[in-house]
Amino acid sequence: MSKLILSLFISCFLISCANHDGPYTQKHIGERENVFRRSYLTTAFDLYQDLYFSQQAFSADLDLLIEKPRKEQIEKTIASLQQFRSTYNKTTPFRHIHGPLDYPYLKTEQNLSELIFAESADFNGDESILALVNGTEAISLETLYEKHLDDSSGQIYLGIPALDYVLQQSELILDKNERLQAYLKLSNRALTTQVKFLLDDWSPYIAANFHHLVKTRKQEQFLGWTYTSFLINQQEVLGKIKTKSTELNEQDLNERLNALMNLWEGQYILNDNRQYIRAGLKSLVKSPEIDNYFKTLAISKVKNDTEMSLTAMMAMQKGILREISKGNYDKDVQSLPYIIPNPKLHKLSKSKKHTKDAPFGESNTPYSNQLSL
Repeated sequence: MSKLILSLFISCFLISCANHDGPYTQKHIGERENVFRRSYLTTAFDLYQDLYFSQQAFSADLDLLIEKPRKEQIEKTIASLQQFRSTYNKTTPFRHIHGPLDYPYLKTEQNLSELIFAESADFNGDESILALVNGTEAISLETLYEKHLDDSSGQIYLGIPALDYVLQQSELILDKNERLQAYLKLSNRALTTQVKFLLDDWSPYIAANFHHLVKTRKQEQFLGWTYTSFLINQQEVLGKIKTKSTELNEQDLNERLNALMNLWEGQYILNDNRQYIRAGLKSLVKSPEIDNYFKTLAISKVKNDTEMSLTAMMAMQKGILREISKGNYDKDVQSLPYIIPNPKLHKLSKSKKHTKDAPFGESNTPYSNQLSL
């Protein structure tokens, strides 16, 4: 009997080891793909740390503005918000790929991208936020979420564009309008919670999203999702440039386009001017055709020729799609018109912690432990 129990124990142990070190773990994938994966995930976390710090800087300036309203502080707070806005645009390449931005946030039916940076061509602050401030309805976080999530109107009440509008109301700010101050405090509280959620969800040390995904799914599928995400995000930005959409300003579009090019090149500059040279998508897709498109794009920027730039970008996107289709990546993933998040996988990824694991092999101490969340 004891031998039977011992043999069962040994069998379970061997199966456990086999599951941990299976063909879909880091050990058994190509070195080039593994380098890109590590670069991709490490960079995503770096950028979301930047996003957290820039949001905290904005929050500090906003607190000073509410406490002691001055014209100089209004300008400083607006500048902080713009820095936060630009930092958020840098995270564009990491959307539509099983990340937290793709999942409904808490009990809402909208994802974080529709809350942190709500875009609406119908937004009219005078008819929405200012009407609320000048009215008598109680201003609460629940009220702001309810109005923001109302599908019957194109108005927005939360997020960066909404805050940008309110900070332009200098007279109300300088007059210490209590209802406006209440709106600013609550809106910023929501933003703080959302950014903290993002930071935690992209942290490799909490085993969220990719850390668990990459250890349990085949590498080809991960790369397929990455390529698809890149193409979807690029198509979205190019579409807004081509149609001259009013939802985003020119700076937003340029920053998002540059962020996608950074992913392709593997070059990133953080807010403290640190520059990271890492593995970009081009390390996996070798193509003289695409290199020529980049040269054309560079020439168009020198000439300040928007039409030439747009034509080069559209051609490059088709070229990238052709090159990817030549690879042995998951064809089902490539053919998806958009990424369909898997809530079960998302829930599973948050159910385990890997405190003893340094997933990218770069540090044994979670940097997130140094943050005051």
